[in-house]
Amino acid sequence: GVTKNPQKAFELLSYAAEHGVLSAKAAIGIMLLKGETTEPDSVTGLKKLEEAFNEGYLNAGNHLSDIYFEGKYVEKDIEQAHRWLWNVANCGDERSMAILGHYLITGSHGKKDTDTGLKLMHKAIEKRFLPAYLWLGTLYKKGNGVEQNLKKALDLFKEGVLAGIRPDSEEARRIVLLHKEWLGMTWKK
Repeated sequence: GVTKNPQKAFELLSYAAEHGVLSAKAAIGIMLLKGETTEPDSVTGLKKLEEAFNEGYLNAGNHLSDIYFEGKYVEKDIEQAHRWLWNVANCGDERSMAILGHYLITGSHGKKDTDTGLKLMHKAIEKRFLPAYLWLGTLYKKGNGVEQNLKKALDLFKEGVLAGIRPDSEEARRIVLLHKEWLGMTWKK
């Protein structure tokens, strides 16, 4: 294997960033935040991440959102965290739409707005982000942030399989179990 050498990694990433590799610029931003080669530098680290996002590397916005949600390298800031996640979702990133939708439905990350969360989840589903079927289906199954509705959950899981969730996956196994659970509840009535 290769010996870990953060200084060399920083040098190579810096070269790549200077030559237009946006993921390298974002990686440098994270290294600066963590203080992997020098003292932590949150101002420059955040600036590098913002530049990478503004130049087209959407995942830098996700990193910024996570950084503000966690409050590990900068002060925790729920507003900034949500703003960055919205920035990425507004660029059409279906994964970020689904994540933000889940957060808003459940209220798990400082804000609750079920209607907006559901719209975002359905937008992610329209874009065929397969985990969104499962995430929203699970929320309906458990009644987490929405009224419990096993039929809606089962319908979402089935739609997910039809959209491309592998039939031999763990997710498909959960769908079968939910279907059995739903049938059992139906028969008991």
